[in-house]
Amino acid sequence: MSSSTPTSVTSATYEPYIPKAKAGDPNYVPNVDRKVTAALSLSNGGAATLEVDLSAPPKYGIVPNFSIWFKAEGERGSVEMNNFVMPTLYHSITVKVKDEKGKESVRTEKAYKVKEGKELKGEEWWSTYRYQLDALVDRIRGREPESWVEEEDCIATMEWIEKIYEKIGIGARPRSTFTLA
Repeated sequence: MSSSTPTSVTSATYEPYIPKAKAGDPNYVPNVDRKVTAALSLSNGGAATLEVDLSAPPKYGIVPNFSIWFKAEGERGSVEMNNFVMPTLYHSITVKVKDEKGKESVRTEKAYKVKEGKELKGEEWWSTYRYQLDALVDRIRGREPESWVEEEDCIATMEWIEKIYEKIGIGARPRSTFTLA
C-alpha cells in the first residue's frame, strides 16, 4: 500500500448546484454538486484535504474564478497543489519539508514549467486535458507517453470519489448505460 493511499473519508461537505431547469424538465439533473470539500486519512498516518468549487462568480466580471486544490500532510511536511486542472490560471505546487531539527523549507513552483535541460512536450498554456489527450495519442500510436496513469489508479480514484459522495449523502453517480455497438 502506497503512503498516499487513502484509508477513509473523515469528513465531507458539499453545496448543491441549483439548476435553472426544474424536476420534470429533461435538462434537470438532481444531486449535482457545485462545491465539495473533503478530508481523507492516509495509510501512513497523514491526512489529505481537497476542495473543488466550479461556480464561483468571476473576478472583476471576466476572470474565471474557481477553486480546485488539495493538500496532503505527513510527518515531515506537506504538498499543496492549486488548480492542477487548468495550470495556465493561478497554478502552483507548494512543497514544505521539515528537516531532522524541525526546520521547515518551502518551495513553490509550476508543474508544467520546463526543467532545465529538458524539452517541453506541448505548451505551458495547455490544460491537463490536452496533456491527457496527447498521452492517449502516443499510446495509440505505439509511442511511450511522457506520463501515463494505469487503469487501476483511475478506478481507485473513482472509488474514492464515490466514497466522498456517499459521505456527503448524495450517493453514487449514475452508472453509464453506454455499450459499444
